[in-house]
Amino acid sequence: MHIRISPTPEQQRLTELVAAARMLSTYPEIDWGSTRWEIRQHDRSRRAHNRDARALVFARRRVKQADPWIPFAAPYDDFAKTLLRMRASLRGVNSSSQQTMLSGLRLLYEPLSRSQQADPTGLTRAHFQMAADDARRDCAETSAYVIGQALSEIVGFLNTHRLTRVRIPFRNPFARPEPGDRLDPVSQIAGMLKMPSPMHWKR
Repeated sequence: MHIRISPTPEQQRLTELVAAARMLSTYPEIDWGSTRWEIRQHDRSRRAHNRDARALVFARRRVKQADPWIPFAAPYDDFAKTLLRMRASLRGVNSSSQQTMLSGLRLLYEPLSRSQQADPTGLTRAHFQMAADDARRDCAETSAYVIGQALSEIVGFLNTHRLTRVRIPFRNPFARPEPGDRLDPVSQIAGMLKMPSPMHWKR
């Protein structure tokens, strides 16, 4: 006898949100099911000269740049795509901002995966704290602060749309860096987040 398990209210809300995001006109040429979204023609930023910097890749952190991308598992992949498409639709963000958000989503995916999950409705404050700890270990001060901002935005998205069983109380744990660091935070993040922690990442 086959027992059908009904989705939770949070999973149902996520399904409805994904359906709404798929209908948006932002990035009209993209294939929703693709791991890689080319957004160069929609980017207003002049700083993203690199082809990869103008493509959104919905995949896990890589050990080396030459390593193949491993896509996010479902339904985390749809969650990540929904978040990026909705924020671009509402705020007109550029590729650098989207890449920073993707870095935050990749960091957050690892502790969720370690708990044998890929469902963002199962996220808790503990997952965000572990992602922040990884950022603290792997990133320079400026990059960690920017990642903390991305994680805070993800929490706001989850809480606003009631995608988790309970509201997640999380704020950026990193202080704003002192002025004077001229390094591009997005470039720092791209370099520092290539390598997942061997102590914490298990497939």
